[in-house]
Amino acid sequence: MRAIAVDDDKLSLEILTVQLENIQVFDEVISFDNSNDALEWLKTNDVDAAFLDIIMDDMNGIELARNIRNLKKPCHIIFVSSSTDYAMEAYRVHADAYMTKPINKEAVLEELKYIPDLKKESKPLRIKCFGNFEAFDQNNTPLKFKYKKTKEMLAYLIMRNGSTCNLKEIAAVLYEDKNDSPSLQSQMRNLVSDLNKSLKSIDASDALYREKADIAIVPEYIECDYYKFNDGVNQAIKQYKGEFMSQYDWAELTSVYLDRCVKENGK
Repeated sequence: MRAIAVDDDKLSLEILTVQLENIQVFDEVISFDNSNDALEWLKTNDVDAAFLDIIMDDMNGIELARNIRNLKKPCHIIFVSSSTDYAMEAYRVHADAYMTKPINKEAVLEELKYIPDLKKESKPLRIKCFGNFEAFDQNNTPLKFKYKKTKEMLAYLIMRNGSTCNLKEIAAVLYEDKNDSPSLQSQMRNLVSDLNKSLKSIDASDALYREKADIAIVPEYIECDYYKFNDGVNQAIKQYKGEFMSQYDWAELTSVYLDRCVKENGK
């Protein structure tokens, strides 16, 4: 989902934009410090929500909202104002919510609860690939594993982005100094069991696909900065600073790929 934030006070605009990015409901937040510029942009672009200040020079927030409605595009209007004096006018332009400054992450999420289309749908497994690899549940609690190699196996599966992998292939990556053997294959089965238990503990069992000796992750159940980067999500592109799963040598080629994407596409 995409949102715009409009406020002619640059400090207030920065605070609003940061709060909208922090709630991780919107894949992209575009900021405007001029309401006329925002309206012109909206004529050729679609957004799911517009967060508007009311008291602005040139075109005020109420007038901007009215013009947005005249574009006949679906867009939720949320006013963010330092005053409650305009609540009735906000009602007349069919605003979805009215918030007073200063705002914070909790206040935004509370308002969005009453707008079904904008409710945050948390995925049970959240993955961070940029920098060091980390795995969290939907409450940002780190996922626990019995074996250190279980976490590395999950990282490799995440990198493969839904592609099915054979356990022998994964063993060759995780234990490159060991030859294939019954003992090694037994250890691999232990890692799969450990991963399954960890995912089950956070109600994320559906994020793992298993078929005999083959295994894969299911991207639809995972929130991941790497996947968002590949989808062209602006916020994720900004988060990439040249490091991908830094603790694992085998991830270096993907880091080279990401660097090339940034260079070639000007991301």
